[in-house]
Amino acid sequence: MDVDATCCMRPGGLALTKIALSRCSFPFGARILDVGCGSAATVEYLIGQQFRALGVDPSYTNLRQGYGRNASLPLISAVGEDLPFSDCTLDGVFFECVLSIIRDTEKVLSECRRILKDEGRLVLSDLYLTHPGQTNAISSLPSNCCLAHAMTKEELLGKLNAHGFQLALWEDHSPALKAFVAQLVFSYGSVEKFFCRVAQDNGDSVNPQEIKEAITRIKPGYYLLIAQKAVC
Repeated sequence: MDVDATCCMRPGGLALTKIALSRCSFPFGARILDVGCGSAATVEYLIGQQFRALGVDPSYTNLRQGYGRNASLPLISAVGEDLPFSDCTLDGVFFECVLSIIRDTEKVLSECRRILKDEGRLVLSDLYLTHPGQTNAISSLPSNCCLAHAMTKEELLGKLNAHGFQLALWEDHSPALKAFVAQLVFSYGSVEKFFCRVAQDNGDSVNPQEIKEAITRIKPGYYLLIAQKAVC
């Protein structure tokens, strides 16, 4: 598990990406988008697997890191709520530890349905709330942290269904989250220090004790989900 931002700063890393890809059975040369691509490790991996992959990210810092990895990578500055692609042109869309930090998930899912071909696949790996009562504790966390907009499984599936997606796969990968947290503690001293660092980098002010208490109450899980765009 690596928390180096130049690689895969998320639970499961590329190992979980490989698992997701094995579950999807995309055709050779499939066109796949990675939203919130970060330093583009997934984009580079997908291209290496002979897919026509590309990535979008709103952070120029992340995109520079991606170009530093490989100057030829097809990367675009864009947000998930406004994806610069034509209707029904993509075979797959990946969101790896990204959806839970996006405020307008309704708009994002609408955009995904628009750009995916019929029966195209939406691949999500992210944090989720294991109990409905955890929602209140989230308010103590920085608005841009990776738990800020996490949902329960039921809430997420409801949103997917409402936007014309059919569930094809749900797998719990919470052990990957535990391993990632252990690495955060090793690298930063504690999880709350990591969140404080993220908040500081974004100009936010947070209370470390409130963050610690919130994380203790929430106890999130981690999932891999594949949904298929339903044919109208």
